[in-house]
Amino acid sequence: MDSIRKQLVKELGQKTLWSVLIFAALFVVLYVVEYFCPSLAGRLLQWHNGDVVNWAFIIGIPGSIFGTAYVLTITNPKNYAGFYLGVVMSVLLAIKFYMIGAVDQMILYLFIFVPFQLKSLIGWRRNTLSPAAGVAELRPKYLDVKGFLLEILALITFVALDFVLLTYTGDNHDLFADWHIKLLSGIVVAASFLANLLMIWQKNDAWMWWVIYSIAGIVLFSILLDPFLIVLNAAFLIINGGAHIAWIKMTQPGDFGWAKVIFRK
Repeated sequence: MDSIRKQLVKELGQKTLWSVLIFAALFVVLYVVEYFCPSLAGRLLQWHNGDVVNWAFIIGIPGSIFGTAYVLTITNPKNYAGFYLGVVMSVLLAIKFYMIGAVDQMILYLFIFVPFQLKSLIGWRRNTLSPAAGVAELRPKYLDVKGFLLEILALITFVALDFVLLTYTGDNHDLFADWHIKLLSGIVVAASFLANLLMIWQKNDAWMWWVIYSIAGIVLFSILLDPFLIVLNAAFLIINGGAHIAWIKMTQPGDFGWAKVIFRK
């Protein structure tokens, strides 16, 4: 068992190093762009808000690094250790979004991400370290048709609730003001909720929702002109898309559920 833990911790360290290198390269690129395009200075690397230090941006940096390492690590269905970094990521990003007034995103990370990540941590750890205790090893599966329809219903419900929340916690209580931003933000919240929930049982649907979450994030932050979060979500899209493909390859022919129509299994 100790050898298993050492192997998982080693993998966690490797993934964290990769995450650090990814963001180091990202910062170099952003510095170069700002240097050659002075009009973008302070827009890509937002260290200050006027004369005030932008702590939200600074706190988001380790949050993003730990978040990327977390997602890279849990692409291995046995490596529960990634969820430790996932919890740290969620707390840091919750603080970041609280500081910028993004109430729905703060609630998402603190009250949805953290509990589900802790639940996943407990379940994955048990399955990895106690296979002889009568606990069957989980394997990637898609939900059945009924489960898929419940996913869609949950998506619609969460998007609608988030739409109302953003309307009445913001400065403008007009329901249709900035409707496209509220709609995209709702999709981000709903998709990440479903992804976290289904990750507990190692369902392939989880990675499908992570991909949708990443795409919605790219579009949302493109509208909001936030280049750093555009690049961050693009990185997540690559990671999540690759993880989805990897899990599909691990899926047994009889475990494709509703997706058997797509994959003809």
